[in-house]
Amino acid sequence: MAPLSQIAVGLLITLLLGFGAKPLLRQATKSMSPLRPPSAALTDQWAILTSASEGGAMLGWLERFIFFVALWAEAHILIGAWLAFKVASKWQAWSNVISVPNSIEGLDPIDFLIARRSWGSHPFVPM
Repeated sequence: MAPLSQIAVGLLITLLLGFGAKPLLRQATKSMSPLRPPSAALTDQWAILTSASEGGAMLGWLERFIFFVALWAEAHILIGAWLAFKVASKWQAWSNVISVPNSIEGLDPIDFLIARRSWGSHPFVPM
């Protein structure tokens, strides 16, 4: 098999395997409880806040392509660099951009703590 056709077949297999990611995520998160709002008055705002997508599907396809190329070219450091970049960017976003306040006036502290804990365990799972 010619090198170009090997690359094409390898890339096709990599991309086809990506179709298993969504069912795998659904199975892995099946036992997670739904995100309940901290109070009935905040139901609409809570739904908006917790239903945002980070473009995970598109990023997943891009990452599969990058990882395939990096493995094929034996540029393993590219994979490590990409994963380090993801960790650093998520850390920055989580600590500075979307951090949750310590309290909300008018809400029971325990109810808000339960909501924060629930939301904190779900941030990177597609809704």
